[in-house]
Amino acid sequence: MVIKKIILLFVIGFFSNICLSQNKGDFTISPVFGVNYVTVFGDGIDSLKQQIKEQAELYNAIEGINSSGGIYSKIGVNAGVVLNYYFKDNIAFCTGLFYSQKGFVVKNSFDLTIGYDYQIKEEKKVNLDYLDFPVLLKHHFNSGIEISGGLLLSFLVSDRVLIESTETYETYDSISGHIITITEENSDTEDYDDVIDNNEGNTLLTGFQIGVSYTIKRLKFSLNLHKNSSFGSVVGIAKNQNIITQLSIGYQF
Repeated sequence: MVIKKIILLFVIGFFSNICLSQNKGDFTISPVFGVNYVTVFGDGIDSLKQQIKEQAELYNAIEGINSSGGIYSKIGVNAGVVLNYYFKDNIAFCTGLFYSQKGFVVKNSFDLTIGYDYQIKEEKKVNLDYLDFPVLLKHHFNSGIEISGGLLLSFLVSDRVLIESTETYETYDSISGHIITITEENSDTEDYDDVIDNNEGNTLLTGFQIGVSYTIKRLKFSLNLHKNSSFGSVVGIAKNQNIITQLSIGYQF
């Protein structure tokens, strides 16, 4: 009987830390940090994928040559602060400001196996970094779970492209008389309009955000989904968008 009472007191004490309601007039602030998983789609992205595919097929039709490539998702970080004002019990106006890394990755590879072996691998990391400004409504459940949804404004702060390549080739060493393999690595950073398109990325994006979070004591774990308007043209074609799955952790004051 004593053990049951102890367990009951423990359960009550535990849930008292996570089941606090939010009352009208309450104001909370939470610094947050997390990761973004970014995918892209759109007419320009599809056109670039087709160009990469056609180039690979052209090379692969030649004996001794293998080529491949594609567009891949990108991992980024996010960091900022969340502000909540409860204008009704458990219902809040939510906003904040976040630094958020978005974009995509383009990869290409080329292998030559006739004569001396030759290989080059190139990766272009398209880094589109924004300041995100959400305007949301949030509902707080006494279980510690919150759901939110609303508009998202994103202001471009950087649109740089990191180009990394690794070149490996065989050559004849006149000193040893043997064939040796040499590997050279190169890295360069260019602007978006010098690599991906003739135009810069769009400076202001609109979109929406939906999310769910869970607070235990003062730690807040959040999962958000973002979808933006077109970030800019790709190979001369517009209507290309980011979709971001965002995981973050914060501390609520």
